Amino acid sequence: MRLFFALDIPSEIRRSLTDYVDSLRRVPGVRFMAPESYHVTLKFLGEVQDVERAKSAVATVRSPRFEVAFCDVGFFPNAKAPRVFWAGIHADEGLPNLATALEDALAQAGFPREDRPFHPHLTLARNGSGSPRPRGDEQPVAGFRALVYLAEKNPPPEFGTMTASEFFLYESKLSPRGAQYNKLARFPLT
Repeated sequence: MRLFFALDIPSEIRRSLTDYVDSLRRVPGVRFMAPESYHVTLKFLGEVQDVERAKSAVATVRSPRFEVAFCDVGFFPNAKAPRVFWAGIHADEGLPNLATALEDALAQAGFPREDRPFHPHLTLARNGSGSPRPRGDEQPVAGFRALVYLAEKNPPPEFGTMTASEFFLYESKLSPRGAQYNKLARFPLT
């Protein structure tokens, strides 16, 4: 099973993000994410055989609730070579502290550590494979250049603020229609 830990997004923020993305759908050749797939990844595990080991590894993680603001948009790796179009996530130290606590707990249980720093974002669209560097013969999509233009021309959007009070273990099932996410377990924040 492909697994990851993430924060879910309340419906009012999801609606605001969806309205914004709908205003950009006229841009051709861009693969926008489905609104039901919006989440804030805390830790991606990849293929895992022992789901119970992942659940029990984080069962003792304690973290206070924290505020998360969704605003701004940008591109990975940058606007000159856009591969991922994202909405920004702004939070106090509670968010990176939670990600670090998960990383540490999972590493103690034998899961590999992430090889890059935690950079919270919410993916709105992907170019090609969506990896930071093109794979094989992938070429930049003209639509992504149009997204860069629109993002730089318009004022930075604000999508709303939430209180993170829980996180989830998700299963990701890949399909031709895109990934489908199922919540497997809930972990409350104190």
